[in-house]
Amino acid sequence: MPNFSGMWSLKEQGVAVKGDRWQLPPARGLFMGGYASDLINTVQYFDLNTTGDAADFGDLTGVRYSNAGFASSTRGCSAGGTSDGGGTPTANIDYFTFITLGNASDFGDLPGVRWVFCGTSNNTTGLTFSG
Repeated sequence: MPNFSGMWSLKEQGVAVKGDRWQLPPARGLFMGGYASDLINTVQYFDLNTTGDAADFGDLTGVRYSNAGFASSTRGCSAGGTSDGGGTPTANIDYFTFITLGNASDFGDLPGVRWVFCGTSNNTTGLTFSG
């Protein structure tokens, strides 16, 4: 059976679930960007199923803080925020794929620049509000 990719028939899925062999992606939480004497672009992750310290996941496409986050079960996004020390907001949206560690990729832009706002999502749609 493929590992986190490929196509499965309904029969293959049923057999895997009944046999407790259905492989789920890791449950990860991310911390993105921030301010520590200067703006940072680092992303750290932690495993939601265990206790322990955060580890390096990758980097955002640029330095950022006060950005909004939202995610599905497979992809996480960081949107907007401040991209310089002067408080200039950005419209950039970055995304990550949870299954692999690595740097963010550009997803697109918000319809306008935003910072100090929030994000929420379900498995298909991400929303940002306020700002």
